[in-house]
Amino acid sequence: MNMIPFVTRGEMSLRIANRRKFKNEMPILNDSKKLNIIERIVCNHFGLNPLDIQIDTRDEFIRKPRQIIMYFSRIETRVSYENIGLRFGNRDHATVMHAYKVVNNEMIYNHQFKEEIKELHKKIKRNYE
Repeated sequence: MNMIPFVTRGEMSLRIANRRKFKNEMPILNDSKKLNIIERIVCNHFGLNPLDIQIDTRDEFIRKPRQIIMYFSRIETRVSYENIGLRFGNRDHATVMHAYKVVNNEMIYNHQFKEEIKELHKKIKRNYE
């Protein structure tokens, strides 16, 4: 006969809350660190200052790196579209979704761009440790 240990509703709620609290706190710090690494590496690659990414412009020399940063932020972290947008120039979540699609599509049709993204991704991964 299988015996299930008796746990009161209050004890179970406390256990679940503590587990969730721990689970939710750890990635936030880790994701924040990852966002900084992504921003630094992509900005260095394009010869930009991280403050340049915050500028409200659609010029390609700023827009393209910002889109790449948003793309990596989405695939490498669990940060929401909304929070990525706020972090990089106070952008709307739809802008982040669009940036992700633009980078993804460009990689499909442009082999050189795809290789550039692969190299950046390797650099980013190496810097996590």
